[in-house]
Amino acid sequence: MSTLGEHEEATARALAARLTAAEVGARALGEGVHWRVEAESPGERAVAVHCLWYERVASGVMLGMNPGNARQRPREVGAAHEGPEYLVILQHGGKRAADGRTGVEAEAVACVRRWLDGAALDDLARELPFVDQKLRAMRAVAAQLAPGLRWDIEAEPGCALWVYGGDRSCTLARSGEGTSFACRIGQAEVAFGDAISDPPAAVAAWLVERVPITQLASRVPGIELERHVEWIEREPAIRRFLEAGASLDVLAPAR
Repeated sequence: MSTLGEHEEATARALAARLTAAEVGARALGEGVHWRVEAESPGERAVAVHCLWYERVASGVMLGMNPGNARQRPREVGAAHEGPEYLVILQHGGKRAADGRTGVEAEAVACVRRWLDGAALDDLARELPFVDQKLRAMRAVAAQLAPGLRWDIEAEPGCALWVYGGDRSCTLARSGEGTSFACRIGQAEVAFGDAISDPPAAVAAWLVERVPITQLASRVPGIELERHVEWIEREPAIRRFLEAGASLDVLAPAR
C-alpha cells in the first residue's frame, strides 16, 4: 500500500527528470499530495505543472443519500481516470496565459518545451489540444448565444459557462466528449442533461423562449427533470421561495 503522496512525488520527480533530459531546467517541489514541477525561460515565460494521481474508485452503495433529492433516473457516471494527471499552467509575465490537463507525460513535456521556446498560444493549442480545451469549448458556445444574454466562464478546473436571463439561469460544462446542461430557477437546479446535442438551442429554449419546465424535456433531448418541478409552475409561492435561494429538498416531505 502506497504512503500518502508517494505517487504524486514520484510523478513530479519523473517529469522533472524527463524535462532535464530534454535540456529544460526544471525542479520538483512539494510535500504530501501536493507536488508540482516548475520551469522558466530567460524571458517572461514560466510553467507550473501540478502532478496529480487518481486511485481506482471502489464501487458500492452510496450511503447517506437524501431520497427526496434524487432524480427520476440517476445520472450516468463515466469511467473515472486512473493514474497520473498533469495540470499544466502556462504563465507570461507572472500571469496565467493558459492551462490544461493531460494524463500523458509526453504531452506535458512537449507543452512545457514548446511554451518556453516561445511558441504562440494558438499554435500550441492546435498541436496539443488539451491546452485550454475546456475554456475554448465554452467560448465557442458563448459565441453562438442569443444577443443580450449575460454570461461568464469559471476558471479551471471546471470552466463552466454560466448564462443568465432574469430569474432563470443555466450552466454548461464539458462532460466527457459532450456538454452537460443544468437549468436553474433562483439557486435551485430544476433540470439536468449529461450530454446535449445543441447547447445554444438549449440555452435559447430555457432563457429566451422561456419554455415551461414541464415541456423542457420534450424540447431539449437528453434533459432530465428534477422531482417536484411541476409544483414550481403550479404554485407561485414556491417559485418565490426558490428565487430567494431555497432548495427543492423542501418539497420532499410534501411528496
